[in-house]
Amino acid sequence: MIILSQEKLSDYWDGIAQGFEKSPFEVVLGVVVLLLLIVVPVVLFLLWQKKERRKKTTESRALFGMLTARKKLSASDVDLFEQMSSYAPRGVRDLPSLLTNSRVFSLSARRMKEDGRVSDTRIAALRLKLGLTAPGKRGILRSTAELTEGLSVEVGSGGGASDFGVVESVTPDAVAVRTPARIAKGRSVELKVSKPTGMYAIQSVVVGVEADLLLLGHSEKVKRVQKRRFFRRKMKGAVVLTTLTRKDASEAGPRVADGGRSASGSGQASRGIIEQDPGTGQSFLLVPERNVKTRLLDLSAGGARVQNPVLALEAGQAVLLTMQGADKKLIKARATVVRTSGGDSSVSLKFGALEHGVRDRIARIVLR
Repeated sequence: MIILSQEKLSDYWDGIAQGFEKSPFEVVLGVVVLLLLIVVPVVLFLLWQKKERRKKTTESRALFGMLTARKKLSASDVDLFEQMSSYAPRGVRDLPSLLTNSRVFSLSARRMKEDGRVSDTRIAALRLKLGLTAPGKRGILRSTAELTEGLSVEVGSGGGASDFGVVESVTPDAVAVRTPARIAKGRSVELKVSKPTGMYAIQSVVVGVEADLLLLGHSEKVKRVQKRRFFRRKMKGAVVLTTLTRKDASEAGPRVADGGRSASGSGQASRGIIEQDPGTGQSFLLVPERNVKTRLLDLSAGGARVQNPVLALEAGQAVLLTMQGADKKLIKARATVVRTSGGDSSVSLKFGALEHGVRDRIARIVLR
């Protein structure tokens, strides 16, 4: 028979419990070791990051120096870019991108301009000098420096009246617009520009007048007023809709350009309009089939919506729309049926490639 002594058993368990007790020194030492295991890797990582940033900054400055020499930038230009880098997403490391990346340049220039540290004219001059004049990644217009020669614009002075014009040239000092508009030097103007990405309004100032040229100061005050390329307006007016039937081009006489005029410009051909299939490259003839009078519902330089003249029209149907221009002369615009709507009560049309000046004449009707 085994007899356990209560006293000896109690001493035994007390001895085991004391084996797990640590002295204050041992506890502190354990905490310090744990902290070192956490802190040391973090510190080493931060030091490595700092070293990499310093290395990339040095490389960026070296590349920036090469680019400024290659692009022959002046000392004042270099100083401006140094200041602009403080507004760039990555600071000094974006110095080379300021000279080559249109998005980084635009973002940094806009922030700097908001602080009143750079003018629109200076930004535009730099855009032109660096060749950063192409629209943004999505084709969004951001500056007058991105306007191109030959671009049609509308020039308004805030008095309600406006005139059409054409961009004659774009220089670091100004944008020259040939227009019949007579606006005095120092007056504010608004340019309306149509691009594939929408309609834009640009605020500017007349800095000079030369004969029929307006010299406009550069501006970064560009606002997209609508995503449509052309301004659309509800209108009422009589028009004639002519349905066109497709036939073999061998049946054509003289070649006819879009818009219903012959290549010689002598007038509308009686045989039809010659076009080319974009898919096959084959030419075909569009012959007038039926003329029907109807009324406009709305109009833009890109298309129109008319009352359905009780014709069996389907999407893709080729038509010719004839209307009276602002100069009281007839405008003939080749169009394609996009859809019918309102229970077939209206027909939406999209203009195709038009003769030079026809689209501007249509825009004058919309904006008068």
